[in-house]
Amino acid sequence: MNKLTGGNIKLEALLAERGPEHIVNNFQYSILEIFDRKTRDDTILQREAFWKRALDSRANGLNAN
Repeated sequence: MNKLTGGNIKLEALLAERGPEHIVNNFQYSILEIFDRKTRDDTILQREAFWKRALDSRANGLNAN
């Protein structure tokens, strides 16, 4: 997994096509929520799905998963 893409398939393709400078210069990452280490995996995955829906990042972003 590349640290610039987090394993995201669409970002991996962009990285291969345009190189790491493109990602570094054109993207920023934000932490939307912080969870305690004791938080269950299924809770985290539910919240991730919530944010993908709320931000419409599957249809209008680079979230292919």
